[in-house]
Amino acid sequence: MHVTTSFDWQDVGAVTRDMSGRLTFPRVLDAPGIYRFLIATPSGIDVYIGESTSIRRRMQSNYRAAHTGTTNVRNRAMLLEHIGAGRDVHMAVIYEARISIGEQSVTADMTLKRTRLLVEHAALAEAVHIGHQPSNL
Repeated sequence: MHVTTSFDWQDVGAVTRDMSGRLTFPRVLDAPGIYRFLIATPSGIDVYIGESTSIRRRMQSNYRAAHTGTTNVRNRAMLLEHIGAGRDVHMAVIYEARISIGEQSVTADMTLKRTRLLVEHAALAEAVHIGHQPSNL
């Protein structure tokens, strides 16, 4: 069996801090998908790739100080550390993807967790293949 995914990252802009030190994110859709933070470091490019039922809600809530989940606290600290050190952090998203199994190709249903995980893992594999250092592996 031959299974492939295809997708295009849409660059949505830089992640920054506002005057109070809070993270600010580019405008994204209130839609399911995959998101990526590319972080330029002295040793190369670090990357964090995640998935969500709503990328907008993930950015509005999970990366704010009030949200105390372990992964969110770790990622928020990572982003603040890199931005504080003057490193560029860029965000990109995937809202649409295709999955091919054998000769059949279909539009991926990003509302399904299993589909988002498949695309997320393909994106992580791509990141490693091109030499990025994933921070979520």
